[in-house]
This record gives sequence, C-alpha cells and structure tokens, in this order.
Amino acid sequence: MVASRRRKPQPIKTASNARSLAPLLTAGATVVLESTTYPGTTEELLVPLLEAGSGMVAGRDFHVGYSPERIDPGNKTWGFVETPKVVSGITPDSLAKVRGFYDSLVNQTVPVSSPKEAELTKLLENTFRHVNIALVNELAVFGHQLGVNVWESIEAASTKPFGFMKFTPGPGVGGHCLPVDPSYLSWEVRRKLGKSFRFVELANDINDHMPDYVVQRMMEMLNRDRKSLNGAKILSSTGREVFTYYVPGPKGPVFMSLIEKTFGRSSSSSDALLPSFFAASKSCRACSRSLILA
Repeated sequence: MVASRRRKPQPIKTASNARSLAPLLTAGATVVLESTTYPGTTEELLVPLLEAGSGMVAGRDFHVGYSPERIDPGNKTWGFVETPKVVSGITPDSLAKVRGFYDSLVNQTVPVSSPKEAELTKLLENTFRHVNIALVNELAVFGHQLGVNVWESIEAASTKPFGFMKFTPGPGVGGHCLPVDPSYLSWEVRRKLGKSFRFVELANDINDHMPDYVVQRMMEMLNRDRKSLNGAKILSSTGREVFTYYVPGPKGPVFMSLIEKTFGRSSSSSDALLPSFFAASKSCRACSRSLILA
C-alpha cells in the first residue's frame, strides 16, 4: 500500500497483485495480505478481486486472511521468528489455515477475530509511535524557547520503570511507514464517518513543520558563529531520494529548504551512510561551513 503526497491511500499494488493472482488460484489455496492498510481492505478490496478473477468464492473455495508485517530492520533481538505474528481470516477455517502457516514459521501467533482488527492493530502500533514522536518534537521546540534541556528531561523520565516509553526529538518522521500509515486510518474515519481523527492530524501538522524548524536552528547556530548559510557545503545522503523517487520523511524537505536558502552553494550527496560520512568529512576539512544530513 502506498499513499499520495496528500496521504490518501492508493492500493494500486494490492489491486494489481490481486488481479494477477486470481486466475492462478486453485481450490483450497490460502491468500494472505501483509501490507499496512486501512481497516476493510482485505474484505472490501482484496476478496472481491480474487473472486472475480478466479470464479470461486472466498471462504468456501479458498481461504483469505490478513497478517500485518512487523519487521524492525537491524534488530538482532526481535527478528521475524521472535516477534509475535498477528493473524486473521475471513472465516474460522481461513483463520485456521493462516495461523497454521505462520505457526510453522514463527514462535508465537496472535489470532484476532477478523481482518479488520488485524489491519487496525498495525495502524495502532504505528500511530502510537507517530503521535509520541510529535509530542517530544513539540516539547523540543518549546523547551528550547524556555531554556530547558528537553534531552536531559527525557533521559531522566526514561529511568521510570513503568508507565513511560522513551521517544526522542528529530526532524519529523521518516521511512515508508510512519509518515503515511496513521493517515490511512484518518482517511478511513473521514471517508466512512465524516469526522476528523484529530490526534493523527495534529501529529501530522507538528511533524510536517519540524524540517522548517531544523533549518531555522541550523541558521541560528551558523549566525552564532558569525557564519552564513550562503555558501555552506551541504553533505547529504538523501540526494537520490529527493530527485528520483518520493520517499516520505523529513530529510528531503530539510535538504530542499537548505538548497533554496543557500545561494551560490555547493552540495554533494552519497548513498552510503557511515562510509560517506567520513569521506565527506575528510573532503571538507578546509570547509568553514559544513552541514551534514545523514
């Protein structure tokens, strides 16, 4: 599932894959959707396309379920096998088939009553992170203005062994999940209920403005050292993302805002993170003003 720049869900790939798969289905087959999506996608979009293309009836002739992916890249403790897998089916038999499949792959499965509950589970997980990141981002802005070290406060609060989870400020939210996933739910609430999901929309507003705040702080720090942004060397690992395909997140807006404000600037970009950081740092030893976006 992808989203437009206005955060409207665009299930183009899901629909395309369903149409391609449908003619290949055989009796007794099991189809599982894992893409993060709004509640109702499995039963309202996927199932009708599979039935239309196969000439069979879902739940009777073949099985359909939803099981959201829960991958944390680089996490050596909680990999695919160790992370509990939420599973669902459109019928009890479908749930049994889906659960049986994942039971052979992971340590624990967590069955829920229908695909809608499973779809909402993933959105709840990502929305939880999204709104908490927005909270600490706004705290960082106001803390700076009040002369309070919000980082120290967060570290102190994180020593509480219950009732608190540590989140840290940043230039917004990035990647293919957090900038868009919570808006799937917001879009569905507005589409079906005609109401706004205020928590999500407020978090979007806060996180969307963080790139501007980051650039503002960069300019303040340069001014403090009696240097200007004009002519600064911008070293970025985001150049390809910005110019060749749309990846939601704050690095692109920060980069473009710096470019707009840096007349007569020079910039270099690299795809590798750590190696390019050191290479870029070495190449700019003579630079008096260097901004590194990693």
